[in-house]
Amino acid sequence: DEGLRPLYSMSDAAESIGNACREVFPEIVRCMCFVHVYRSIEKKTNLLSKAYQNEFLKDVSQISKAWSFNTFNKVIQLFIEKYSDNAILENEANMNICLNHFVNEWTNDRLCNWFRGAAEGHPMNNNNLESTNRWFKENCTK
Repeated sequence: DEGLRPLYSMSDAAESIGNACREVFPEIVRCMCFVHVYRSIEKKTNLLSKAYQNEFLKDVSQISKAWSFNTFNKVIQLFIEKYSDNAILENEANMNICLNHFVNEWTNDRLCNWFRGAAEGHPMNNNNLESTNRWFKENCTK
């Protein structure tokens, strides 16, 4: 069938969405909504002092601006090195928890496409779709 052949899908980390997209469109690149990624990391960084939380989240926002997979991977390595530093770990007991969450959840092959270069020219979030869904839910499902 030569019908619809999207290049990208945008969603949160729900496995059901990823599985459905791969089943119907096996070649599709699954992109993660950066807002969902950020919120997940933000929840975990509530364990940190306010100063470290702000710095960690600012660095994550900077990583999201990477224009290529090569740049993304290099910046991720620098990020890991920065927050694995013994001086930080000695002063911030929960840093390992936050860093492990970030690395295990958001740098793996399945969920790493949350940076600008993963789908050049396409949005980094699905806010428009979510606000449309919310409107329908609030106004049409009473």
